[in-house]
Amino acid sequence: MKAARPYVIATFPGAFDHVVLVTETFAIEKENLRARAYGVIRKALMTSRFKPGQKLLLRTMAAELGISVTPVREALLQLVSERALVTDSSRSLFVPKLDVRRFREIRDLRVELEGRAAEAAARLASPADVIALEQLHRTLVQHRHAGNLREVSVANEAFHFKIYSMARMPVLYGIIEGLWVQIGPILTKLFEGVDLKDTANHAHLGIIAALRRNDPSTTRLAVANDLILASRHVEDALIREQGEAASISLSTEKISPIRRSHSKKRSRIPSSAPRFSGKKAGA
Repeated sequence: MKAARPYVIATFPGAFDHVVLVTETFAIEKENLRARAYGVIRKALMTSRFKPGQKLLLRTMAAELGISVTPVREALLQLVSERALVTDSSRSLFVPKLDVRRFREIRDLRVELEGRAAEAAARLASPADVIALEQLHRTLVQHRHAGNLREVSVANEAFHFKIYSMARMPVLYGIIEGLWVQIGPILTKLFEGVDLKDTANHAHLGIIAALRRNDPSTTRLAVANDLILASRHVEDALIREQGEAASISLSTEKISPIRRSHSKKRSRIPSSAPRFSGKKAGA
């Protein structure tokens, strides 16, 4: 039997190129579907669509997205690798439940990193940026008054990430996104025991005012206080749920809103600070 000629495909001009093109196109389409599923699920985690402990049903999610199961599975596994989701012994996928210790760790990182992004954003903020933030905050307030909690979460995420995009620091922006993916599901607890229609003294107003003045240090402090005040509601809910002692220790313990320093030195975000009666929590 004669050996097959390795160059036989060359007798059909362009045929090999066509095969490669079809293969590459298929790979690109598959990657686009995976990326689409990943982006949608990631955003849903960030905006509190999923609840802590919720089981994610692969076929249901694929049907909602209108795509096959494979790219959805790949997207979910990527989120597992990022610690945004967890699996059990049966390989089922769940939204993780944060304990108080991990919540505090993420909160402290958010205070530092989001404060830094806000500080940078204040140096670059334009009047158009401030107008856009005012509109996002008005949208948030409208949804609060209407009791539409899902849309409040969406508007709150849009408000914060508008600020962080203004900083023009894509690496920092990506790190902050990763923290929101982990903490987003638990932020629904922000609304437990809160009067949704009480928005006159909202923390976002102080952030907007500082950005309008292009005041980096005050903007940083305003964002930090927003996060710290909001974290109180979530942490108290976690302690009630999990029966954790309020005295759980970390390198950074339960912290209070930050009072602006009168020192001329650059403001720093402390791990513990004096209490004051500040703005109402964000979202």
